Amino acid sequence: MNLSKKIVVAAFALLIIATTILFTNIFSDNKQVQNFKKSIKIGNNQDIQNAIDSLSISTDYNTTLQHLIELTNSLTKNEFDSHLSSFQKISLSKLKIDSTINLLIAKVEKAKYVNAWKEIFYPHFHAIAIKTQHVSDWNNCIRICPSEEDRKEDVHQRRKLFLDFDLFSKSNLNVEEIVSNNPCYTPLLTNMDRIHNKHYVLSDLYNNNYKTDNYLRNRFIMADFNTTNSLNECKGCIEEYALNESLNEFGEIIPQLKKENVDYSSIEAITSWYANLSNTEKSKWYNDFSRLKNYLQHVDKYRTAPKKKDPIIYIEGKPYCIGQRLCLCEIQNDTIIKVAQFVTSSKNAKAPQSNQHDYDGQPRYYAPQNKITSRFWDRDLKYDSLDRKHDQIMGKGTSGVLKYRGAVDLPNFMHITPVDEFPGAKGFVNGIHEFAVGGKRPGVFMGTPISLGCVRLHDYPSKFTRWWTPYQANMFISYDSKHYIQKPLNGVKEVKSEKNDDDKKEKSSSNKEKHRSKTKK
Repeated sequence: MNLSKKIVVAAFALLIIATTILFTNIFSDNKQVQNFKKSIKIGNNQDIQNAIDSLSISTDYNTTLQHLIELTNSLTKNEFDSHLSSFQKISLSKLKIDSTINLLIAKVEKAKYVNAWKEIFYPHFHAIAIKTQHVSDWNNCIRICPSEEDRKEDVHQRRKLFLDFDLFSKSNLNVEEIVSNNPCYTPLLTNMDRIHNKHYVLSDLYNNNYKTDNYLRNRFIMADFNTTNSLNECKGCIEEYALNESLNEFGEIIPQLKKENVDYSSIEAITSWYANLSNTEKSKWYNDFSRLKNYLQHVDKYRTAPKKKDPIIYIEGKPYCIGQRLCLCEIQNDTIIKVAQFVTSSKNAKAPQSNQHDYDGQPRYYAPQNKITSRFWDRDLKYDSLDRKHDQIMGKGTSGVLKYRGAVDLPNFMHITPVDEFPGAKGFVNGIHEFAVGGKRPGVFMGTPISLGCVRLHDYPSKFTRWWTPYQANMFISYDSKHYIQKPLNGVKEVKSEKNDDDKKEKSSSNKEKHRSKTKK
């Protein structure tokens, strides 16, 4: 039998299969799926072309069928169209891809087996993703996964790419956009150690002071001290507070309280709930209840609305570039969660910074990697037995309040100690704490580098950070001297953002002061 006869026979056979599936219901679902897979075997580009060719033959005999079809997944259809059109050997006008895909889905819907078409095409896209290890190819797999099990595995494979510098580099994604949305990936995806011009690996992020099954091992701090981005735009900062129900500390008690319709943000409500438990239940829930109550009394009580800082603020008529932020990060399985994000302020950009230098000669004050080596207390709160118990869980803590030069309280102070790899950063005593000084308007400069060297936070963020951060947690500090600026220079622009009420008040206050000053003169 010559080649042309083989093609005719094959086409006729496919036509019979298609007609049978379309206009009869005598086959079982499994039988129909087997027929699909047998007639459309996807393995490589040529197989795809052959399959589309075969389907187009059937389409010619059912030209009105596509008008009767209501597609259930137009996004996937568009994905197929785009993918198939990338093959130069395929003639779109000849193969009538739209009609082909519509017909295929029509067959599947006729068979009442809606995932059959996914099973047909999924192996091909999965093979591509395995080979390329590109984020976009794993996205294709996730869109057409035939089962929830496959989808979870593909999501896992995609997330793994964000934990590996080399694999992520192949994706051609915008790394600045990624770390702008979630700075917790900065150590892995950028050469943030600018002294040695290198990136970190996942194992560097863990706190080895804890066992592998302890969630505290997975927590670290990421400080982004750049006030401008690569386009020389002042960035601004919007705080993001943690959701109490997402915290590991309350992973059992809050779901239980929600189940019983108890307001878990109310001390009175949870106290009443606990009082009505049986003795057996009280014993079961005592530790969780005590920890939640202590958290509500000494941390959550001070929660305020998250602050929004404009990219450029004006204080007494002078512009300041805003963009510094401190993020609390937690590794959870195959991803890194940004638990919270707070506006912060680091060492004054105008002060000497040249105790060490980056690989390209730029001056540097802070070490890229540090450890949290102390956890001091808060002047506003009485240190009680539950606080002591919490500190024991967190590895270390003290009831004392650290003072600057023995006179000024530094609430919730935690020492930032450079690791041995950066000797040039040692010899300075710096830490994270609630801002203690600020003239007539304390905290107004937050978001720009203007401190004496410590990392400043507002009241609630400092309380939460001290409560959440375990002893010996890693703290990574990322910045480039060119983008570590206090006052906008020529060419520095402003990222447009929604105006913050606090900043509007500050600007109004500043204008009033200027008016009074002019009147006095």
